[in-house]
Amino acid sequence: MDDSKISFEVTIKLAIEYWKLLRSYDRVISVLPPDNRLSSVARNADRKLHSILQEATLSLISYEGQEYSANLAVTAINSDEFEGGDSLRVSQMIEPTVIRNGSVVSVGKALVAVSY
Repeated sequence: MDDSKISFEVTIKLAIEYWKLLRSYDRVISVLPPDNRLSSVARNADRKLHSILQEATLSLISYEGQEYSANLAVTAINSDEFEGGDSLRVSQMIEPTVIRNGSVVSVGKALVAVSY
């Protein structure tokens, strides 16, 4: 395997892990007062992540809140809990979908729930 391929795969893994870390920060920040320093630090880190990914022609996609269907580039890790006729929505992204130049390079992982 050549170095550029290793570097690309590592970049994707790093981006996914960084995204997960930022989502963890979001959960903590949601219970803090709105004018806390941690909130601005997390927003800045999120902007930097997306800027760096843009340079690498990568983007991270979250399908949270969207209706789940087979044409979404996401794997529902709990799909076995539902019947075929259930209308589902993506309730939580576990990992984002990674897109490069309009093509999926890493399929996201999500939890789905019945849509009411």
